[in-house]
Formats: sequence, C-alpha cells, structure tokens
Amino acid sequence: MPRLFGCYFLFSSLLSSSAIAATDGNSGQVYPSAGTAWVLPGIHEAPTDPSTRADFPDGESVFQWELKHADRSLGDGYDPERDIPIPVIGYMYNQKLEFNSGRYELELRDRMESNGMDYEDAFLHFSEDTVLVENDPYSGSKTALNQVPPVAGWWPAGTNSGGKLIWHKAPYDLPAWDGYESEGGLVIFMTEKFDQLNLTLSQPATGGQIEVLYPSSVTSAGLASGWKSVPVSDGTEGLSYSGNIRWEPPADWARAATYHPSSRTGSDFGKRAIREGGKFYLIKVVWKAGAVDIPPRLANVQLRSWLPRIGLNGAGKHLRKVPGWDPVNDPDKNYYVDDEEFERLQNPHATARFPYEARVVPLGRMWGSHSSWCRTNLFNRQVRTETVDLLIEGWEQRNWQGAYNDDMFKLLGPRQFEVVSGGSLIEYDGRVQDDETITAYTRAMAKLLRQLQRRKIDGQPVDVAGNISDINVYEDEEYHLFITALNVFLREAYLLPAMGLSGYTGINRLWDTFALAHAGRQSIIMSAIRQKTNVQLFGNTQDSWERDIETGLAQFYLINVPGWTWFQQWNQSFIYGSGNTSSANYFKAGVPRNMAYQPSAMLSIDIGKPLQVAPSDYELMSYMMPIRGVTNYHIIGDSGDSVLSGPSLPGQQVNVIPSYIYFLQRSPEEVVTGGPADAVLARNYTKGLVLYRTDFLGNSAAFFETSSGAIPLPQPYRRVLPDGTLGPVINSIELSGYEGAILVSP
Repeated sequence: MPRLFGCYFLFSSLLSSSAIAATDGNSGQVYPSAGTAWVLPGIHEAPTDPSTRADFPDGESVFQWELKHADRSLGDGYDPERDIPIPVIGYMYNQKLEFNSGRYELELRDRMESNGMDYEDAFLHFSEDTVLVENDPYSGSKTALNQVPPVAGWWPAGTNSGGKLIWHKAPYDLPAWDGYESEGGLVIFMTEKFDQLNLTLSQPATGGQIEVLYPSSVTSAGLASGWKSVPVSDGTEGLSYSGNIRWEPPADWARAATYHPSSRTGSDFGKRAIREGGKFYLIKVVWKAGAVDIPPRLANVQLRSWLPRIGLNGAGKHLRKVPGWDPVNDPDKNYYVDDEEFERLQNPHATARFPYEARVVPLGRMWGSHSSWCRTNLFNRQVRTETVDLLIEGWEQRNWQGAYNDDMFKLLGPRQFEVVSGGSLIEYDGRVQDDETITAYTRAMAKLLRQLQRRKIDGQPVDVAGNISDINVYEDEEYHLFITALNVFLREAYLLPAMGLSGYTGINRLWDTFALAHAGRQSIIMSAIRQKTNVQLFGNTQDSWERDIETGLAQFYLINVPGWTWFQQWNQSFIYGSGNTSSANYFKAGVPRNMAYQPSAMLSIDIGKPLQVAPSDYELMSYMMPIRGVTNYHIIGDSGDSVLSGPSLPGQQVNVIPSYIYFLQRSPEEVVTGGPADAVLARNYTKGLVLYRTDFLGNSAAFFETSSGAIPLPQPYRRVLPDGTLGPVINSIELSGYEGAILVSP
C-alpha cells in the first residue's frame, strides 16, 4: 500500500525568506505559537551547500541567524565576550570528575587546597578490591585509566624550551631525547603522583644512563622552579632496552605549571589545560650519553596499570579489578603503599598503592575513549559547597543564568556498576550496587541541586536544569526528589517520529509535562529522528526528512504549555553543535544543522494557543502509567482532568494542567482498556488544530503504510506545509501511519 499523506504542495527550503522575515523584529517570543531552544550549539561554520551559502556566506551569519531563531540556549557554545540577546543555560555534570583533569577539575582542586581540604575528598572510593564488568573496552581507553598519560611530550632543549606534544598513535618513532646535550628529554604530566613509566623504544640507546627529575618547588604563580632527581629502579638500563622505570614518590613533589597565561611564557605543549596555567605532577626523564652518542627514540610511553583486566565473564566481557584503599595499609600515612608496606598488607583485600586508584569509576560505561569519569563524593557537605561556589562563579563569568546537569540519573547502582565482587564504599556504609546506597546518593545529588537553587546571579534566581530524557519523575519514588530539586527539565529524545499512543513512552504517558508546568517547572522538549522513521524506511530524501520533522512539531503542539515548554528538533544522533550537516545526518550536506532541522517556516504560522475547553462530541484521551508487577497501562485520569491519581505518585496524586487531547478518530478495537489499537489524536488551538495518527505501541514499520481514510474535520482548515505556505481549504483529511499535521483556520 502506498504511503498516504495529506494534500501537499511541492516543498521548498526550510530556510525560506518568508520564515526569516516572519521572525525579524519580534521583540517577544520568536515564533507565535511555540517557544524554541537550541541545545549545545557552537562551532559555527560557513555552509558548503551552495543554495544556503548564497544567503549565509560565513559562520558569523549562521551565528546571527541562530540568535534570532530561538528564545533560549542550553549547553552554552557561545563566546561570553559576545553580546548574546537570548538567555543561556550552560552545562554541568556534577556526579563525575574527570581523572584527566580539565579546567573545571583543576579549579576545584585549587579551591579545595586553598581552603585546607584534600582534593581526594571530592571522590568516592572503594574500601575493598572490587571486580566490575567492563561493558565497553573503548570507553576511557585513551586516558590514564588505561595507562595513557594525560599529557606526554618532550623538551628539545631543557625546561625553558618550547614543548613538543606526543599526539601520535602508538607505536610511533619520536626523537624524545635528541636534545640530551641541553638537558632535553621526555616529560610526562599526570594529575596525581605516580610511581612508574613503561617505555617502549623504537631505537635503543647504545649506552648511557637516565636521570628522573621532578619539580620540588614552584614560583608564586605556580610555575615549576626547582627540580630534583629521584632515585629510580631502571629496567631499561639507560634506555638500552624497552622496560619500566620505577621510583618512590618524593614527599616534596610539587604540583606545578609549565606555562604562565598572563605573560604567555613557558611551554603549553598545545594543551588548553596547560595553557591556562594548570598545575600537574611532572616527571622529566633525561638521558645521559655514554661512550657512543646515539640517543634513543621513543615508540610508546605508558603509566602503570592499576585497573587490570583479570578475565572474562560468561558474556565474553572483560572483568576489571578496582583496588580498594584502606589506610591501615599505609602506616606512615604518606598516602602511598610502598613495596615494603605492600609485602605486609594489614588488609590484603584492599590493594591500592595510592588512594586515587580506588576511585569509583564506571568502567566501560563512559561516553567514549577520552572519558575518565570518577564519581563525585556528593555525600560530603564541604565538597557540595565548594562545587556550588565554583559553579556560580563560572556562571557569572560566562554570563549564564544557570546550567543543566547532563545524564541526570547516571549515578550509582547496577545500571552504572555491574559488580562481580566487592563494591563497598569508604564514604558511605554500603555498597555501590545496593538500593540503600543508591537512594542516599540520589538524595545527596538533590541536596546539591537545591543548594544551587538558593543562589542568585545579579539578584535573579538561577536556572538549575537536568537532562532526564524520557524518565517520568512522578512515576518512581526514587525520582520524586527532583521535582523540586530542578526547575528546568531537558527532555532529550522525548519525542520520536513513530511514537505510539502508549507503549514504553507513548503520547498518553507524556502527562508529566503538564504536571511539571503546573508545578512551575519548565521543559525543553527535544524531538529526535530515531528508531522507526520515514528517513530510515523510505530513504534519506527531502520528503522523508520533512515528514519526520513535521510529525515532531505536531507532537510538540499536542503537549505544548505556552510559557513552560520549548521545542528543539534534532537528528538521529546525540552529537550536537552548529556545524554543517553531512549525508549521514540530512538529505543535503553542508547546511548548518540548526537551520536544517528547525521547521522555521512552519513555526512562523500562528495557530494561536491551546484551547482550554473540552471538545464537544469527542472522547478525551486517557492518561496511563505503569504499576510495577501489576500492569504497564494503569489509567490515572484523562486529558481533561486537573488531578491524576496513581499508587506511586507523590501523595498518590498529582496536579496537572488539562491538555484536552482527544480522539478525532479511534478504532473500536482496544489493546487494553482505554487504549485503542490505532487513533488520530487531536488538540484544539485558538486558531488551529494539530493532529497525530498512531497505533498503540508505536515503532511499527508496517503501520507507516496504512491509511486512516477520509476523516471529517470539526470545521474547515488549511494545512500548514513545510515551506510555510498553506494548502487549500479542506473539510476532511487523510493521514498515514505516524503522520502529524498542523492545521490553521482559514
């Protein structure tokens, strides 16, 4: 059966001049019937698509277009020195600190140490050796967690020369010791003290010896000044062989910088954290020539592995041991278990040499190869206070009115830590996988967010936002805390082109948007081209993209609460930014992505506001929620109710703003009570009508090919087309499966 969509004219560009003109000069909300937002914009570039480039010749013109086509931005991406006329909510990730310290971690450390605190108190630690399943070995593979130094390079002629960064993929062949006559040599930057380097040589030395130097003093600006030699156990025999170099970390090893950002002097090794004056634990390996002056060349340098792989589980995934830390194993209290102490461990079930080795790391469950997550110790009140102070200071500097916490519920528990053995924590009397520990940590996160909400910037309350995706915070008691802990909710991939009526996240489960609005909470509603889509099933064409995007906007209008909801359309990925499209994420390459995906022309058409009156002669849509162990489709009310009732809701009921979504058409066959097998959902606006045809579960490839037949409309309308023009006056409409339509009164 052919796909049947309503009466369409030929579609023209989404970037039509009429859409741009309609938004220029509007002093209030950009578009008349919908608030809009950007999420993680930035890195604007000149379009390479010729038709787009004719109107937008460079990245600056793209940037200016963005500022005029949304009401707010989340995740920053804008230069704080620029005049940004729309409110900006930045980005934060409070449940993790990167082991490979960036600017945020370095600033937090400086603050804590200046206030007499130990930076290690900012982390959770295992108190016992713990074996975890590594879900994805690629995760964290290019970080110190997998033996890769945060920064490695060499000084060609001593510490006063410009640094050379090792950025090459191993094995490489680099002249790290060619400047040996001028005290040049290999230099390693590490975020913590360390005790070993594993060196692989592409060309061994023909003799000589090595000296390992460390900064023992720093200037008032934190720059390395005095250097000392540390005794080593040299398994390379003067770099004549590949091998290990070991030493005992000296007590006077100073965390030092090599670059002064104010005077722009020193070596930054091409790394931003160093260029900004970041302080690290440095080791310099110098080669002293023997009788024959042929310096060695380097093929690879690695740290000691403290998170070893110890086998496979039944599913073929790696098992890795995180060593536990117990102070009884460190009788001299220098925060290092040396070889003698290690030989006579008081607690043989906690084998960490340094406290940081026991940090709670979600191995295999991070974003990618450069992620080095360590769980933050949110149980510690001082850590929360230092975090809040640093965040507010950063928001003020960047002109943010707040920030959103990404991956809001990636905290503790089996979804983040698949524990085979161990799991006990130092900072909380419990194990990382236990329900009680999860609840306590969740409460600690909520305390941090509420502490942020009590702060102000320029006398105004801050926006404390969280990305909760499609999780309904009302349905699970575990998440009730966040109804008040957050005042802005980012709903990533909340709307999908083949969304069902119910199913896992169907339309009749989206009542939480109306509950949040009633509670005075804002929602950023993100539509994604994911799962079953026209693009996936019928080709990467302009027609397919426009149909999926039109459906996303229609779905948004179904749940829109003016003043409390904002719309954002994205592609099939979770990779954001303002760069150009490619053939992998749009039908046309070279179009700035926010221009490509936002249905600007359709948004420019005024359909009014949602009509707050129950439609006559039509059945209202029931709202549903799951009850664990009983049913996934418990009815808690309908779209005309102002109070919904359910067993796991806060106080077993929740106030909502009535939406008055109704069935313009529905099948007599029901999958469950109140859940028709297929239906056309409708919502009246003061100047229009929005429709969406779906089945009960959603994501059925076959349903795309079905037709509703001719559906009588309540009154005459004209259909809003993707190019911003209007179709002819119609009294009925025919919709395919998962087709959305936006109609306006003639």
